[in-house]
Amino acid sequence: RVSTFPGALRPATWASLVAALALAPACSLNLNTGETEGGPCAGILPGDLVITEIMANPPGADSGNEWFEVYNAGTVAISLEGMVLATAREDGSSEKTHEMGTLTLEPGDYVVLGGVLDDLKASYVDYGYGSDLGDLRNTAGELRIECGDEVIDRVLYAEPEDGQSRIFDGGVAPDAVANDDQTRWCDSEIEFAEGAAGSPGAANESCGGGGGNGMCDEAGTLRPVVSPGAGELIFTELMANPSAVGDAEGEWIEMQALADFDLNGVQLGNVLEDPRQVLDASACMQVEAGDFVLVAAELDPSVNGGLPTPDAQLDFSLTNGGSTLVASTAAGTVLDEISYAAVGDGSSTSLDPDFFDASGNDDLAVWCRSTLPYGDGDAGSPRAENEQCNIPPPEGMCFEGGSLRDLVAPSSGDLVISEFMPNPSAVGDSDGEWFEVTVINPVDLNGLEIGTTLGSPSTELVAEACLSVVAGDRLVFARDAMAAVNGNLPQVDHLFGFALSNSGGALVLEYEGGLIDQVSWSSSSDGAATSLDPGSLDPISNDDPSNYCDAVDPYGDGDLGTPGGANPVCGDGDGDGDGDGDGDGDGDGDGDGDGDGDMCNDGGSPRLVDPPMAGELIITEYMPDPDGSGMVGDTDGEWFEVRASAPLDLNGLEIGRTFPTVQYTVTSSDCLSLGAGEFAVLARNAVMADNGGLPASAIDYNTVNLVQSDGSLFVGHAGSLLDAVSWSSSTTGTARQLDPDFFDATANDEEMNWCPATMSYGLGDLGTPADANEECPPP
Repeated sequence: RVSTFPGALRPATWASLVAALALAPACSLNLNTGETEGGPCAGILPGDLVITEIMANPPGADSGNEWFEVYNAGTVAISLEGMVLATAREDGSSEKTHEMGTLTLEPGDYVVLGGVLDDLKASYVDYGYGSDLGDLRNTAGELRIECGDEVIDRVLYAEPEDGQSRIFDGGVAPDAVANDDQTRWCDSEIEFAEGAAGSPGAANESCGGGGGNGMCDEAGTLRPVVSPGAGELIFTELMANPSAVGDAEGEWIEMQALADFDLNGVQLGNVLEDPRQVLDASACMQVEAGDFVLVAAELDPSVNGGLPTPDAQLDFSLTNGGSTLVASTAAGTVLDEISYAAVGDGSSTSLDPDFFDASGNDDLAVWCRSTLPYGDGDAGSPRAENEQCNIPPPEGMCFEGGSLRDLVAPSSGDLVISEFMPNPSAVGDSDGEWFEVTVINPVDLNGLEIGTTLGSPSTELVAEACLSVVAGDRLVFARDAMAAVNGNLPQVDHLFGFALSNSGGALVLEYEGGLIDQVSWSSSSDGAATSLDPGSLDPISNDDPSNYCDAVDPYGDGDLGTPGGANPVCGDGDGDGDGDGDGDGDGDGDGDGDGDGDMCNDGGSPRLVDPPMAGELIITEYMPDPDGSGMVGDTDGEWFEVRASAPLDLNGLEIGRTFPTVQYTVTSSDCLSLGAGEFAVLARNAVMADNGGLPASAIDYNTVNLVQSDGSLFVGHAGSLLDAVSWSSSTTGTARQLDPDFFDATANDEEMNWCPATMSYGLGDLGTPADANEECPPP
């Protein structure tokens, strides 16, 4: 029977109550008091709800546009009704609260709570709390979700950027403990509305585990992480199979930074799609260009085999039989990727230091096993410079500046044997024997074979680098490289390992079985080299014994010869070495020494002077007003520079200020040769100690004064003008130089094509004497 006393429940009311209780199993009704036990959110534990995103500083007005996002980290649907939202200052003061109305959040879903009335909320806002929480603070603040006395989640947020939400790292699962770490938060970069970045109601973008747009702690201050770009962090060494300790303790990876950045957020693994670990820390993991980064299986040197202090711990194992390694950012940028072959026991696999870049280290051939011991005895160079690897270049190629190129192989006539010492006196034969080869054409010596019998070489020149030589080089091959042992040879370019016979001897140069040059001799003089006459410098003439003579010039410890130097003419009889018999040394045969017979001495061999023709020699730089830090005056320090566009000799060059008045003519018994593209400096004083530090090759012209303002200068030959320049003014201690784009006798007439030098030489004046000019800035 149903009671009818006042306040009694009618049947319809009981039915409603039973239905309501069925929907709220966490609550129970006390029939004696009529109150529910456990409250509206009983059974909800801290961490079941996670605050994952906060838009505290939206574009435009804050009021009505602020929101934050909550995630259901539990396994069942959660009713938010009756829960309390709270906001406060960072120190907890000025708290404001809002009690939630009806809202249910499914597991794994997000809900967006906005500071707006429900009927005015944007499409991405699920629930409006009106103005109860006020405006979220733009400096820093606190957000909480509470259920009775229980705090379900609480976060502090840093100062937000205008129009960007603060997001918890989408690269990890939302977690109410992890989101306490502010370094795991970053500013969203994904625009969801005009001028607004965020992901309301959806999974957040990745902060890179502290990288990318993430934050890190630098000396107590949060700042954005500086992530590396592609190719800025490369693999340089790995230890996959230590022997001093076990693999699980002693494996390590070394990388090198090629720029300044933070390691926070860098991912390591075997494939890009499945990184095995993320380098992460609250503190900024800063590295500078050139720094080595060591990631080791164990951090304790007493356990890991005696490594230097690692930067991070390696979370995965390395395969001994060969595998791949990938370094990337959380955004998917590949920093470096390598493959490695089977590794050695107790030795690291090390990258040759000539190939320290993200493409150079792709070649297995530039990796090798280390031999330098470290720590407890394994071999490697963790956090130190790597050893050079013995990298055999492909057949017919060599390395030049770290790049492969084709060999320039020698052939007959490219190399000529020009002097040999089979019988030294100052030291023993096995220490002091040597021979000289003169280069006729530029070639590479890689693979050159040397011996005493054709087809049976005893020594081969082997090198990874290109053994380049140029025309005119004189190469000395010796039995021993030490000057104190070999009789104090002035130079040694290469070594050979066989004996030269004192009598009945022979010497052969060949390449891949082809003859380059050979000589033979019936006898040799004690302590004197056998020297080829410079007029017979070819592989046919040097077969004739009559074209040789005993050397007469002493070297080193007193034996006779010119190793690496010009040979004297054999049998000129006057002792001057020019072959003309007049004794003056100028090579023209007239005996006056002035060289006006158009002959000059070219390395001991007389020849005709090759004078410059019109357009072949131009003035490219001049110094009218030297200073040399106050130590050089005009008389000693003035100079000018000329450049040849074709091979020529400067013998007979005429110099003056105004054509055709010649003030000085360059004379020399030696050929003053210039090759195409080469520079020569003509100086008032050619003595380096007096002229401010000009090159030792400077040619003395001594009588022509360069005027500092409204000056001019010309060069000519045999009464013909070659080039002339003029200038309105000059700067103390600064040369004027011609822009290299205007290297011709017409363009250098324009002052706008000249500019002040900026590079220093000698005692500090500015200029590039005998060196390439700088480009002038645009006029």
